[in-house]
Amino acid sequence: MLALATPIFAAISQILMKWQTSLTSDQLEELDSKFLYLAHFLFRPWVIAAFFFTFLGGVTWILAISKLELSQAYPYVAITYVLVSAAGVFVFGETLSMQKLLGTAVVIAGIGLVILDS
Repeated sequence: MLALATPIFAAISQILMKWQTSLTSDQLEELDSKFLYLAHFLFRPWVIAAFFFTFLGGVTWILAISKLELSQAYPYVAITYVLVSAAGVFVFGETLSMQKLLGTAVVIAGIGLVILDS
């Protein structure tokens, strides 16, 4: 389903970007110019891959909304939040507070309710 591919591609892009910024954040402190940092950063192969996944997400979104009502397709975008939050915890070791867990559960419940109504 194209509507489901969109948040998967978006999440992959965000995870790649976070990974790459975590590898290079010390360089930002060392460089005199943030522009110079960005110029180097934007041409890293994994950053280019992240842009490609963002592009794929856009393509799948266009195809999804060409076949579905917007109100039916858009809840799938919220899946990005769930995927990226899970990656934050399991890939990057971020903390999962009770508020984040409950908020994520509410998002999942909301997605389910809207999709079941479609």
